[in-house]
Amino acid sequence: MALSQQRLHQLHRLLSHGDFHQLLDAVTTLWPGDRPDGLGALADFLLHARTARRDVCQDLYDHMAPVLTCSRDDLEAVAQLGHRHAAVLAFEGREAGEAFLRRQAAELSADNRGFPLMLLGRHLTDEGRIDEARDLLREAILAAEMSVEWYLLSVLREMARCQLHAGETALSFEYVRAYWVKSYVRGRISGPALKRFLLGSAAAFGQIDYLVELQLNVATRGRREDMPAPSEHADLMAALLSELGIDPPVVQEADGLLEAVHAEHFAALHLADLGKTYEALEAFGRAADDATRVETRLGAALHWMSRLLAVWLRPREEEAVALLAEFGDWSPATAARGLLLGRPPYAADTTAWRRVLASRPTDGGSAAHDEHQALVTAVAVLGRLAEAAGATGEAKALYQVVLDYGRQELWLGSLVLRRLIALLVGSGGDDDLERAGAIGAACLENELRPMARWHLLTELAHGRAAQGRPAAALALVEQAITLWKRVLSGLYDPRSKVAWLERGARSLDLAVDLLSISGDWIDESDRLEKLLTVTELSKARLMTDAIHRKEYLPGPFMLTERYGLDTDRMEQARREAPDWHAAVALQSVVYSESLVYVDWGHDWRHENSRPVREVATDLGPLRTTLRIPLSHDRELLASVDTVTYEVSGLTADTELIDLLSSADG
Repeated sequence: MALSQQRLHQLHRLLSHGDFHQLLDAVTTLWPGDRPDGLGALADFLLHARTARRDVCQDLYDHMAPVLTCSRDDLEAVAQLGHRHAAVLAFEGREAGEAFLRRQAAELSADNRGFPLMLLGRHLTDEGRIDEARDLLREAILAAEMSVEWYLLSVLREMARCQLHAGETALSFEYVRAYWVKSYVRGRISGPALKRFLLGSAAAFGQIDYLVELQLNVATRGRREDMPAPSEHADLMAALLSELGIDPPVVQEADGLLEAVHAEHFAALHLADLGKTYEALEAFGRAADDATRVETRLGAALHWMSRLLAVWLRPREEEAVALLAEFGDWSPATAARGLLLGRPPYAADTTAWRRVLASRPTDGGSAAHDEHQALVTAVAVLGRLAEAAGATGEAKALYQVVLDYGRQELWLGSLVLRRLIALLVGSGGDDDLERAGAIGAACLENELRPMARWHLLTELAHGRAAQGRPAAALALVEQAITLWKRVLSGLYDPRSKVAWLERGARSLDLAVDLLSISGDWIDESDRLEKLLTVTELSKARLMTDAIHRKEYLPGPFMLTERYGLDTDRMEQARREAPDWHAAVALQSVVYSESLVYVDWGHDWRHENSRPVREVATDLGPLRTTLRIPLSHDRELLASVDTVTYEVSGLTADTELIDLLSSADG
């Protein structure tokens, strides 16, 4: 119920004067108790007024508590339970707030009882009573599915948060995925938005195997959409037009291919960050092939960017020099051709490169922009060649040119930044170490991707260690290890795990080296405890690496894309891992042949309500890979958790909890 400014002014005047009886008369007039839409507004007023006159508001709450805490089974009153619960918490405390929600859950109908169960699960999560919270949220999900699902999305969000508090990052991500899938099915977001949200969530949660697989699926779908539909009359029509002297029309729908190229780039760069260089090169090769089929300037620019990025990953001088010469023949920047033909090509004056790049237009549409980025990528390749040849001075200068003219390109800028910081740290000079620290600190403020942050934090930690600042180095490397574990927990391809485990040695070895030396910089008991933890983590890393080099041993997950949604396996998951079963079952809509969502609008509780509309849903955007877990012991074998059997030993990712809690629903 909305209050006018005049009414609000009257209430606050009575509140400021402390005239309890008049205030009570005004409040009972506005909220007589027989209008359910008034309960939330009453709770909000009491909470707001409590900051001004706590003594008066406490008496007012005591008089209004029977109205505020009554059990009403109509939708409006149930939807305001969150506001009412907040008021009970503020005026009576946490125990009373918990009792209020339990009574609501016991007295409401089956359609609505899941909502107070969800609020109770959130309350218990905040209290740290995770096992109880998970049981209640699981029950709330079931209740929401059995009703009209009006609060299902809220329950999924709370379950994701609860699983994060339990240390189950991968399982939390499954509920985030279920949230977005259900949002799409219910018409709240579009197909392109679904893809964006899934990719963004996967990146934040470090679910890199899923992210790569989704992008490769997008690329495959883009290629299919680009192919013209077959027609039995196509050849006949072409022959007829030819006889008439008319050239047949060229069917060219490049949108699908362009999407495929960008998706392959995205996947390739994630694969490269994991350490899967061969798979990344294959993805760049597919992107280059797709780009050649886009017969425009944009397609040509993307083709060259793909080939140049592949050389960046594996800088072989002879191959790279030949490619750069070929690129120079194509390049619209004629001044660049001479710079690319030098021997060695990276010895060219960086001032000349700055003149070339400054003269190229970047605002002439996507083709001009990508042509400019192709030139910048060529300069980056020159830097890699210089670095491989040991010419670190030339490499640093060329990398700086790339950052000055191509930093807005997220992936290329990130790759070059990390190489530049590694070079500066490796030089060991005081000025270079300070410069590396300044560049890295600025980058971390805007970098949210876990793998990219891990690379930056690890290099910066090595830099701080080289400066003789062990406390600062340890703080950075501990953050890096947390991110490394987050990414590892989301990998289900054994080859991905092996590659990422190998990457992790750089962080873990530095942590062990730092903690092996006592001193005034750290408390001795704290040092020994951390050293034991990191040592156990290093042992677990080696064990996990050994396991995943044996291809006949199963990973922690089965992919339903390969095995199908097998009923027996789903039943096994329901018995052994009910939380996993619920998350996967909610996403099983992707196996439907067709889907129609019935929208009841906002009046479905009314006696004479009718569906507002029926919405046919395109299942194409939902064709992604689902995962069904194997047994918990196999999951632990595939992790680097230092616990052996106890789930309670898993550690919560506090950074990710804060990120999920602050995200807009």
